[in-house]
Order: sequence, then structure tokens, then C-alpha cells
Amino acid sequence: MEKLRISEAEEEEEGGAAAAAAPQPMFEASPEFTVEAPAVYRIKPRLPRSVEDKHLTQSYSMEHMLERWYRDFFARKDHQNYVGTHPAHGPLVLSILRERIHVAGEKKKKRQYRAIVWTQQGMLRCLVPRVPGKDIFGTLAKQCGWEANALSVLVFVGKQHRPKLVEELLRFEDTEVTNKLVLGVVSGEPGQATLQQMLGNEHATREFETFMEFLGTKVKIKDWEKPDLVRLASLDFQKHDGADTFTYWTRFLGFEIVFHVSTLLAYSATDPQQVERKRKIGNDVAVIVFKTGDTPLSLADVSSKVNHVIGCVSPTGTTAAPAAGPGGVSYRFGVATKHVGEFGPALNDETYDDVSDFRTLLLTKMINGSKVAYRNAPGFHVVKTRVLLLTDLVKRFTQRTSLVSRVIETRRRKSVLIPPAQLKALRSGLCGGCGKPITVAETGVCAINQNWHIEHFVCYRCKEPFGSNPFILNKKDEHTYCERDYLELFCPVCAECNEHITDYVVQACGKTWHMIHFSCDNCGQPLGEETYMEKEGTAFCHPCYYEVYGNTCEKCSTIIEGKHIEAMGRFFHEACYVCGGCGRIAEGECITAVGQPWHADCFKCKRVAHANEGGGECGAQLDAAEVYEFGGKPFCKLHYYQAHNMICVACKEPVLAGTKAINVSNRTYHAECFTCSACDTKLTSTFVEQNGAVLCQNCHTGGSPA
Repeated sequence: MEKLRISEAEEEEEGGAAAAAAPQPMFEASPEFTVEAPAVYRIKPRLPRSVEDKHLTQSYSMEHMLERWYRDFFARKDHQNYVGTHPAHGPLVLSILRERIHVAGEKKKKRQYRAIVWTQQGMLRCLVPRVPGKDIFGTLAKQCGWEANALSVLVFVGKQHRPKLVEELLRFEDTEVTNKLVLGVVSGEPGQATLQQMLGNEHATREFETFMEFLGTKVKIKDWEKPDLVRLASLDFQKHDGADTFTYWTRFLGFEIVFHVSTLLAYSATDPQQVERKRKIGNDVAVIVFKTGDTPLSLADVSSKVNHVIGCVSPTGTTAAPAAGPGGVSYRFGVATKHVGEFGPALNDETYDDVSDFRTLLLTKMINGSKVAYRNAPGFHVVKTRVLLLTDLVKRFTQRTSLVSRVIETRRRKSVLIPPAQLKALRSGLCGGCGKPITVAETGVCAINQNWHIEHFVCYRCKEPFGSNPFILNKKDEHTYCERDYLELFCPVCAECNEHITDYVVQACGKTWHMIHFSCDNCGQPLGEETYMEKEGTAFCHPCYYEVYGNTCEKCSTIIEGKHIEAMGRFFHEACYVCGGCGRIAEGECITAVGQPWHADCFKCKRVAHANEGGGECGAQLDAAEVYEFGGKPFCKLHYYQAHNMICVACKEPVLAGTKAINVSNRTYHAECFTCSACDTKLTSTFVEQNGAVLCQNCHTGGSPA
């Protein structure tokens, strides 16, 4: 963004002024608070644009986004959940989903893992590309900044417990992700150094009103159609004395923010403490103090245990006319925090083209501060609730099913080298390997409640000494192994990644798999402990198996899953194999015709007569040995030939296939029935059609037939 250019003369003038009078500090220091150095933000003198989100010209990183990953990506899909307690990181829940994504410019979808690690500090969201041969749990642990085996303590949650866990994780996410916030805003006048003094200001100055107009929108609480925000901010417009009549609010980057504006809260001329105002603003995690003058804000007098982020804004230039908004003014902005930690955006001197850019910085900084405070600051019920919920989840969701077994639990241990000076203090100076004393001149090792010569404490398989390196004690044979040999001897290899499995192993299709790697060969979704279909050593989920290898029901045209009936070279769902006559399940001896079964007494002609013929079906009983089909329905012989216009006009009998027939004007005759309508002489190729009758040449010459 282009900054204002300052001429050399102006620079010299400004430099001389700065040397003459250094800016006053914005805060009076306190041991409890950490102050971030204030910065100056100059606004070019122009009319500001709208401050709605869509018009923002400057953007900063929102450190705590509003995405509900679990609701949007996990809850309605097959995924896996693990729970456990780590000695250093506390209760943990891991939700992991294997998915395919479209990549621009590539035809084939890419596979990746989407994961949420639920911790005492909050939700950690991860996207990890699928790399064959790479341990996904180790990768996730490293992304969280933990040791590679940190997630090995987790226990797989069986499918019988999954619906309940999904429900509780959705509720948990709702407590973690909220888009409604309350920020306090206090108006300070020259000479006032404490929040208590500022809360006593009954009316707002014009500068403060201008500041609030660009910060949000003023609304009358009684008529405001946001009851949830009214309740969140504890605004009370129903009191007759000292009622909260107006407030300010705004939408910003998906957040709905309501402001506790000190001069709009209930005021009491007889109460020097202004308890009503203090009760509301004193319970706001983040407070913006807008003050004029050079008197620093006293942090030592911030008595509230809830106020953890104090943002101080002070205009330092000439305020523009009210109609033009606060353009053409310079603001100093500093932040003081208590037990919060660092958060962005950083404060640096800037010159903005538009006042909405400063608004973006200000609100982003205060929102990030609020979120970090909820996560890190002591005493917040949010942190306590999170720990309690996670602890309860880990306690209740730990059962496994027989479909999934766990490899022998590995416990990596470390031996301790014993300095020679301490050997005499040992209860037993005898080596656990050779049984001889460990002298002062030798190096000893203490491990598994015994002492050893360093060269005698070795891997049972490769005989390499451990020294002070980690080792694994196998509980089955009570021997010690180096990690490499232990994996080769006791841990199966995953058929997908070819890595040793050290947590949960799935045995399927004659192979062993990591839980997350046992997936459908067609769609890639993890099968976990779900039932699956196997074809030629390959596993499929049920929908994919039937999509690839299944049959289509002849009646409903959908894929058949499970039991089916094969008849007439066609396939049917059991429920679709019904009698074509009565519609009931076709049981017992049935006639199969016209692509469906029929009870013997239901196998009748289905020809429906025209209305001028009286309507209704023919209903003639049909013979299974002689079936005539027309339009997918069984017809009797007469109606079948009639439908095909193969009824002799003369004798009214069907003209059978292979029989010589003559067709005249869409009327069919047996060859022997094709005679002169007048003299009954058998006609040959020469005849005359007249008024619907066929005549021989003689009758035609003699005139019309009688």
C-alpha cells in the first residue's frame, strides 16, 4: 500500500519537533501487564468508504478462524477417532479422515489426510498429503510440535461408541468456535488516567461519537432484532431508571460484535463507582480505551480480573468534520495484555488511504487478543470446561472391538550410567549378566531394577550393548531388545506403507494394516472396523463393491446389495421379485414370463380394451407353454395378433408367422381369404379397391357389388 511522501523539509521539521518533545507513553506500567509498543496510523484526508467487510482495502491474519471443521468435514463421513492421555500433553482426542481432492491441472484426484487434534489448549487442525511409507501419526505429532510417538498412547474408539462421540464432539466444537463477541469501549477525557475516572463521564465527546460511528452502527436496543446479542452483552432496556437504551454493533469478517460503550450504559449521578457500568465493562475480556490528551492510562488501577487485553486509541491530529468521518486524523494505538501471550497483527507505523484500513487493524487485533485470552489466560471457565470435557471423553470412550487388536504394548526405556563413585552405594554391586562384581574401575549400567557391566547389558538378538540408549523389554519373554530388532520380531508390517505397525493392527485379506491405511480400493475411504467386501484379495466398501461387481435389479434398476434372486438370466432384489399379476412376493411354483414371475392363477391376458369396447382387461387365462408379449405384458393369442394388426379381416383369425398373407390399406388377409367381396372369387395380383371393398376386375367392370 502506498504511503504518504514527506518532503525533506518536512522530515527535518518533524525530526526537530520529535527531538524537542518525545511522545508521552500511552500506559503507566504495571507488573501484571505487558505493553506492546504503540504505533502511529495516519489517515489520508478523504471521505471514507463504507466500513462493511466487502470494502476492506487492508487485510490481516485472523488467528482464530470460525470454520467448523468437524461439523463440515467429519460428522457426516466415515472417519476414525482415537482418545487417550499423554503424560505431558494431557487428555487428547484425534479425529482423522482420509479424503480425495481435485488438484488444478490434474485429472487424477490426490489423497490427503484431514485431522483434528483436540487438546487442552484448543483444536489443532491439520492437512497432511498422503505419502506412501510415511507414518501419519508421527507426522501429525510433529505438526503439533510434539515428539514423534506422542500419539501412540491413543486408543481407537469402536463403531458402537462412534455416534455418541460424534454428537459430543460437535457440542465441544460449538464451545470452541463462536462468532459472537462483546468488546468494551471507554471514553476518556484529558487529564483522566484511570478507567474508574473515565466510567464517570456521563456524555460522549464529539470526537468519541465520530470514532464510534466508524467502528459500528448505533441501534436502539428495544427495537433491535438481535436478542441473542442483547443477552450476550447483558443489556437491559426494561429498567425504568438507568436503562440501556442504545448500543453499537457491527459485522466483521464473519464475527458479530456488540460494544459495551461506557457513555451509553446506565449512569447514576449518585454513584461515584458507577457499578452498573463497571459490572459490564469489567467483565469484558478486551476493552478499547479512546482517550484524548497526553495522560497515560494507569494499568495498575485496572482492578478487574477479566480485563486481559486493553487497547488504547488516541487521536493525535485534527479531526475531520463529522460528515467526513475521522479521515485526516492520526491515531496512536497501543495494546497492553495480562497473562495472554503474543498475538497479531504487529503494531507498526502506517499511513492508510482509508479509515476502514485502521478499523480492520483495530478489530482484528482486539478479536485475536480475546481469543488468545480465552485460550491462555488463567481462570477462564472455557479452559476449565475444555479440560473437563476432554478428560471425560477419554475416560468413557476407550473400549475396542474384537475386529481390531493392538500390537504388544511397547515401552521404551532408558538405562542409567552409574559413575564409579556411586558403585559402593549400590545395594548390589553384582552384574545382572555375568554375576560378577562391578568394580570402581568399570562402568556400570542400572536398568530394569538391576545393575550391569556396560558390555553385558545388550540386545537379546543382535548382542549390541545399549549403553544409555533406549531399549524395549518384551513382557512375553522378559528379554530386552533394541528398537530395530523388536520391530522386526514382534511388529507386523503394514501392507500399504510397508512400515512396522506399533499401535493398532487390522488383519484382513490375508494381510496386516495400519488402521488408517486399511481402505476401500475404489474410493479410498478407510474401512476401519467396518464390514467390507473382498474380491481377489482386494477390500471394498459395500457401495463400491456392488458398483464394480454387483448386478442391477431388473425391476427397480438399482444396484443389488446383499441377497438376490436370479431368474430368466436376470437379477432381482428379493422384495422386487413379485408376481406381475397380484403384486405379492412370488413364492412357491411360479411361471416366469415377460421378465417377471407370475402365480399360475394370475397369469392372464393384460390387454386393456378401449372405452368404446367397454374397457377392462381381457383376463383370459394363459398357457405357460405359449406366451405372447406385447409392451412388456402378457397377451392372449388373439389380442397379441390384433395389437400387431395381424388379424384376418375376412375370417377374424390370427395371421400366424410364416403364413402367406396379403395387406391392403393396412388390412391383413390370409392368402386363401383374399377374395372378391362381390363374387367371392379368389383374387390374384389384379384387383380393385372400391369404397373399402376389394373387387375382381369383372365385378368392377359390371359396377358396384350388390
